[in-house]
Amino acid sequence: MLFFLYIALFIISVFILWHCLTTNSVNEAICRNVRLIPLENMLFMYLSGRRYELAVHKALAQTGSSQVFAAKVLGNFTLYVADPVVAEQVLSRQFSKFSRRRVS
Repeated sequence: MLFFLYIALFIISVFILWHCLTTNSVNEAICRNVRLIPLENMLFMYLSGRRYELAVHKALAQTGSSQVFAAKVLGNFTLYVADPVVAEQVLSRQFSKFSRRRVS
């Protein structure tokens, strides 16, 4: 009986941890004013033999007109930029275009 109690406690704590991490990603996306796209787990995609880039491309097609979107990859909040103009600004270090960023 005690074994089942431990198993139930473990399952409940894993659910609470998952819920907290998911809520954190949603709050981060809301703060940055980007759309959060759910992507499949990278490990499951690797084990099934599917390419991760195709899932990102499919997510990009789902976003429609939004060229900047976010996803949770390996537990981290990741921004994807599909607009070449915005990507050029990011890669050329024109950080004055971004809020909450100091220019040195």
